[in-house]
Amino acid sequence: METTEIEKMSEIEDTHWWFCGKRNLVKSCIKNSGAFLDIGCGTGANIREFIKHSNSSISVGVEFSEDAIRICKERVKIPLVRCSAEHLPFKNSSFDTITILDVLEHLDNDMESMKNIMRILKPKGKLIISVPAHMFLWDDHDILLHHKRRYAMKELESKLKGVGFKITKISYWNFLLFPMAFIYKILNKGTDTDKMNKLMNKILYIAISLDNFLIKKFYLPFGVSIFCIAEKM
Repeated sequence: METTEIEKMSEIEDTHWWFCGKRNLVKSCIKNSGAFLDIGCGTGANIREFIKHSNSSISVGVEFSEDAIRICKERVKIPLVRCSAEHLPFKNSSFDTITILDVLEHLDNDMESMKNIMRILKPKGKLIISVPAHMFLWDDHDILLHHKRRYAMKELESKLKGVGFKITKISYWNFLLFPMAFIYKILNKGTDTDKMNKLMNKILYIAISLDNFLIKKFYLPFGVSIFCIAEKM
């Protein structure tokens, strides 16, 4: 990811509707999470909230970007490891819960990362994933963020099952705003992480919060992202 995008993200992720909505969804899944690892912890806004919510005995963040780690160190006082998601330097069966949020799409070899996550998860350990969905939504923002792909649900399912995970929940996310997002991505040639006015941010936050309510009860048939919970058998 470009340095300018990392800095921009660090400025808005505490209040931006999309970051807040995704963070709230994950927080609802990590209570009493045990030893916890966040792969791709970025500039720290997510893991700072996850630590407060998870009652974790051990919390560790992994991030490849030096710029992101520098900012993250100012926000959290936990071990931070600079490494790629394909080469995780942890012992087998080290963690009870692992999050990898909007990271897999950056990797040349996402399967290698999934194998490594399987290795370092404890038996019955939980993996929480989010990835961008649908290649037909590919735009300049994906290029700016150095994405390698957007995912089809069957592709993500197949890869996770291929390394031995049991999928306990999978659904599209950002469902209610999908039509608007589709039009926006066709028309817009800039970045999705620009600041917006407070009223629009509030309206979009309400919509994504409703999405979070729905995804806990139903399978959502389409959306801008895919949200998945998998378990090491």
